[in-house]
Amino acid sequence: MRQISASIGLGGDFWDPRAEYFGQPLHMTRNLNVALLGYGRAAEHIHLPVLKELPGVDLTAIAEEDPIRREQAQRLLPGATVFESFETLLEQANIDAAVITLPNLLHAPSAVAAYDKGLHVYLEKPLASALESAHEIIDAWQAAGTVGMVGHNYRFGSMQREARRLVAEGGIGQVVAVQTVFSTPPRDQPDWKRSRATGGGALLDLASHHLDLLPWMVQSSPVAISCHLRSVRSEDDTAAVQLELANGVPVQILASISAVEDDRIEIYGDAGRLVIDRYRSDQLEVHPATLEGVRLLRVSNAVRSLTSPSYWKRKFRGGSPEVSFQEALREFSHAAQQGRPAKPDLDDGLRCLALMEAATRSEAESRTVRIEAEEETR
Repeated sequence: MRQISASIGLGGDFWDPRAEYFGQPLHMTRNLNVALLGYGRAAEHIHLPVLKELPGVDLTAIAEEDPIRREQAQRLLPGATVFESFETLLEQANIDAAVITLPNLLHAPSAVAAYDKGLHVYLEKPLASALESAHEIIDAWQAAGTVGMVGHNYRFGSMQREARRLVAEGGIGQVVAVQTVFSTPPRDQPDWKRSRATGGGALLDLASHHLDLLPWMVQSSPVAISCHLRSVRSEDDTAAVQLELANGVPVQILASISAVEDDRIEIYGDAGRLVIDRYRSDQLEVHPATLEGVRLLRVSNAVRSLTSPSYWKRKFRGGSPEVSFQEALREFSHAAQQGRPAKPDLDDGLRCLALMEAATRSEAESRTVRIEAEEETR
């Protein structure tokens, strides 16, 4: 029976970014041979383009069961070998690392198989669809002794890192509360994303990002969670989460895959407010506490908006994937090449998944779930 130190609580390193490793120079003798397991929408628009251009990385193999998408991947990367299954790829391909973007139910079998081959693994969030399978991944990772990194890429965003620094330095005084929203408009979803049992729902898809990010930014671990789930177009496609941190700060998170396009974080302090509005700007907003200061800021922001392209302008001009994805995969490749740990690691992914399981339990039992500092997760 395994016990994580502060699996979702106070004694662990929930917010430790291991900054001493970030951006370190490489010490490698050859490129890292990487395989992409899964070629869905995210892999098409994010992982493949990033890996294809990442220095020191050769994307040499792809696994995808859908024949149409397999053919598309082959056209985009003619030099790679494309396999019908991740099992065949892991048996036949000569690779050093695997980037896993498969449906959530396949995270555990594919990651365990990759670790059994002694590979480094970058596993998209969530770590798994359930805690039991997540522990199988953790055990395989520890046995392999290789790099294990979970795809909570927003820790690498410039706005998020700057917000974390300002909070730590008291730039907005004492943090009082946090409010966030992460939502997308209704769109066609694969069948597995429409059911919680197969790894779908707003908690795993969207809220997981903020449940990982906010304790890291505010630098305080969760001690309690409550949640209300709603099914609008598919099962549990909307989630309202209330989180209490160890420092007393309340956090409210709204996540929905059936609303509008939005990704916003507001951190309220007694001397100011920080706003990250990812779809409106790539600049962190620092709001003063007084009304006069807010008015001056609005004028400044209006001027800046005329000279700085918004997220949407860059998106419609066909820009590259968001920098945080590039930096996360760069950190993974550097760690694999240097033979040292990467953050956020799989234990971070396990803590986040445990929070989501606690949120689901809160909804089922209509109560707030307390998070113990040394909670045993199996």
